[in-house]
Amino acid sequence: MHFRILLFCLLLPVIAGADPTEDFKHKTGLAEQPSPAAEAACLGKIHRGYPVRFQVSCGDVWGRYMARLALSQAGENLGGVGELMFREPGQGIVGSPADRWLSAMIGQPLTLVIVVDPGGRTVPPLEVLSPRAVAQPLEPLPKVESLGGFVGDLRCADAAYARRVLDHPTLPDRLRKLRYPYLRIDSSTAGFYWAGDEMDYSGMINEHGGYPEMVLAIMDDLVDLVECAPTPASEP
Repeated sequence: MHFRILLFCLLLPVIAGADPTEDFKHKTGLAEQPSPAAEAACLGKIHRGYPVRFQVSCGDVWGRYMARLALSQAGENLGGVGELMFREPGQGIVGSPADRWLSAMIGQPLTLVIVVDPGGRTVPPLEVLSPRAVAQPLEPLPKVESLGGFVGDLRCADAAYARRVLDHPTLPDRLRKLRYPYLRIDSSTAGFYWAGDEMDYSGMINEHGGYPEMVLAIMDDLVDLVECAPTPASEP
């Protein structure tokens, strides 16, 4: 089953004397792709067999309107996290929980949002949540286990799903490289929501060995979290 991955990077580190976008494209293999729902071309590739879409803008280029478009059309639990790169955005984001997160996140110096579409797969709700994350759910899921000071807690009401995540040979340690994140996984979407200052952003990049490496690792984290979900007997 393919996963459609949307990655919205609202600010890249600016490197003097270099074009960070071209450097990023070279290191990740991402290339420009047409996007019918986006005003500008996006980047894309096949990642682990899954189509990937990546759009990057700097500073306040996105603004409130573009941020709402990016989060406009997915599950009820997120108030509409969307598929900006794959189909026309819908309505209903204003006043939703996701819109309230945007109010907090847009005011931060750096913001990074990565979204994976589970493609119809049944995925019980699961969260990886730091109490210091800027984006916070209105009603957090039950805590299962602490993953560490920076990353926070694994939260899930499905014990079997949580155990599969914790028993994964590399995923828990990879998640511990994140700093104050909010990850939400369910049947409608799998998302990584982060906002903060340059110190935490740089620390997270350093933990992954570089900016492109961090972005690719987070996409892997989200896909692995989805794939850890127990498969119902009715699904292939």
